Amino acid sequence: MFLEHTMRIIQRGITTIDPITTKALLMHALEVVLNAIYYNPTLAMDVLIKNGWSSEFFSEWFGRLLSFKRTHDKKLSLLAISAILSISTTQGVDNILAQSSGQLVLGALTLFESLPEAIRTRFELEKRYNFDSDDGSDLCSNGSDEDENGENDDEDVIDHHEEIYRGHGGTSRSKTHDGTEELTIPPSSLWSDEILWETPLDRLDAYCEFAAVMKNIETSGHPVLTVITNSLSTEQRESLQKILKQASEGGEQVLKGHIQEAVQASRSWVEEIR
Repeated sequence: MFLEHTMRIIQRGITTIDPITTKALLMHALEVVLNAIYYNPTLAMDVLIKNGWSSEFFSEWFGRLLSFKRTHDKKLSLLAISAILSISTTQGVDNILAQSSGQLVLGALTLFESLPEAIRTRFELEKRYNFDSDDGSDLCSNGSDEDENGENDDEDVIDHHEEIYRGHGGTSRSKTHDGTEELTIPPSSLWSDEILWETPLDRLDAYCEFAAVMKNIETSGHPVLTVITNSLSTEQRESLQKILKQASEGGEQVLKGHIQEAVQASRSWVEEIR
């Protein structure tokens, strides 16, 4: 019922000129569905497919990838993509999820390409307004908290996705990674509360989550791997390998460290020449 109501907002924004369905509301509606997909990909995709909404949703989502500006928004899309890919191997190769796997990976490449700049922007805003960012310890540990002996402090292990969410209540066109044009929402109509927007997703590493899913697909021997490989050009395969390499070298945490060092070095240089 909740997804049905949200999809009506998305459909109204797609098919009509509706002053009520603003671009910001449309983006929020897309993120509601993305949260549902990340939380329970099997159930969420089952609802979308059975109601004939999957193609419409994917088209609108991937048509606006570059409109997701904040770090949170990019990570949410990347985690939703990883979640869908994770269940694509449970279906036959003719299933819509398997057939869409190549497009999903292309979407991930587009998002990963702009994620470092989003992280840099957030860090600069935090510095400017004296916000402290708590990045946690090792984001690639998928939220596990172990002591020095390697034992988990919690006796009861809660499901990973449930644990993450429990307790938390003018236009232009750009090229996406697959070469298609995309409608980009102007900055003035996007959210501007980047440094105030802290969510449980901050504790997750999009690089490591995506790399883990890709590794599972590779080791499973499922035909979806062929679908993905055939969808990528040589340059795109190289981009994919760079992302997997970044994950193996510490993922988002290491990337943030490099960005912070670069920003601080730049500021020091500016101070010296004044």
